[in-house]
Amino acid sequence: MTNLTGVLREIKAGALEKKGKDIVVLDVKKLSDITDYYFIVAAQNERQVKAMRDEIERRLKEKFGLAATRVAGA
Repeated sequence: MTNLTGVLREIKAGALEKKGKDIVVLDVKKLSDITDYYFIVAAQNERQVKAMRDEIERRLKEKFGLAATRVAGA
């Protein structure tokens, strides 16, 4: 089983590594059937969004063996 706190920490670290700002994590477990969390990060442009996405995906695969099934905003 994956450590959720560790996953959220790596997502945040990946976003910060690529200069993401105004990071917000929304716990929507009680409101949504499709996800438990929304992770929202501000970026300067589409290139930065893609760099954050790639960094986060790399970290999650490397440390937890996780791969994204769907990504929004990238």
